[in-house]
Amino acid sequence: DALMSHRVKNIAPAFDRYWVADPQALDVMKRLGARVFDQPAAANPHLFRPENAPEDVDVSFCGQRYGSRIYYIEELFKRNRPVEVYGVGWKSADEGRNPGELQRSLSFLPALKHIGASLTHEHGRTWARAALLRRLKPMRTFPELQAAIDAHTHPPLPFPEMVQLYSRSKLTLSFNEVAHTYLFKKPLEVARGRDFEAVASGACHMMKRMPAWMKHFEEDKEVLLYSSPEELADKIRFYLDPRRDSVRAEIRRQARARVLQEHTWTHRFHRLFRELDLEA
Repeated sequence: DALMSHRVKNIAPAFDRYWVADPQALDVMKRLGARVFDQPAAANPHLFRPENAPEDVDVSFCGQRYGSRIYYIEELFKRNRPVEVYGVGWKSADEGRNPGELQRSLSFLPALKHIGASLTHEHGRTWARAALLRRLKPMRTFPELQAAIDAHTHPPLPFPEMVQLYSRSKLTLSFNEVAHTYLFKKPLEVARGRDFEAVASGACHMMKRMPAWMKHFEEDKEVLLYSSPEELADKIRFYLDPRRDSVRAEIRRQARARVLQEHTWTHRFHRLFRELDLEA
């Protein structure tokens, strides 16, 4: 991860291969002397697989409340595109601790050391500028908006139910900007392991349009991509139309087939073994 390169700078050169899943981190790790193995995350298709379940959820998102996730969820609700959200921090009176409150409760010295170390490289400085900008922007609260989000918020799901949710959902969402860097015209973006896992589960999956990631899946055939809240809301409206049911079903099928063809952990490790001359 590009933001955490300062944590591994002393040990990265010691390995025969240093696995880099984030394209933004490649140059950073090479400068640190790492012999990089450039491959994204993947999925275990035996754990992440389609379930025989009715499509009774229109749009879903699994994850904690922070960063760009807050921005996109609020923008979708403002556009009357509700999302069923599963995770902590989303309700105004959440059962679990809000991740933002947890971060603020961290002791001052470790937080200061982390910020100082992050400022030693480009991506860390981008993260820090975004965090500062977010702090300086006035925080506005909209009780009606929060009440609407509360009505569609659910506790975190156990693993089997999370996998089943991918099949139950007509559309699943991913938000790929790192932290608050969505505030910039050129944010830090990363494809998460969850993106491959959702696709492996046969989801009709929506994620940010990222040039470095688009070689892994074909747009509108295997995944649905967006570049703005406006485009995301418009595509949700379009693909939830009952006339698109067969289109979503075909995207699910082809997405799963692509994972089985190219994006399992077995594929990744075979390539790694070949680079290390370990494969018979």
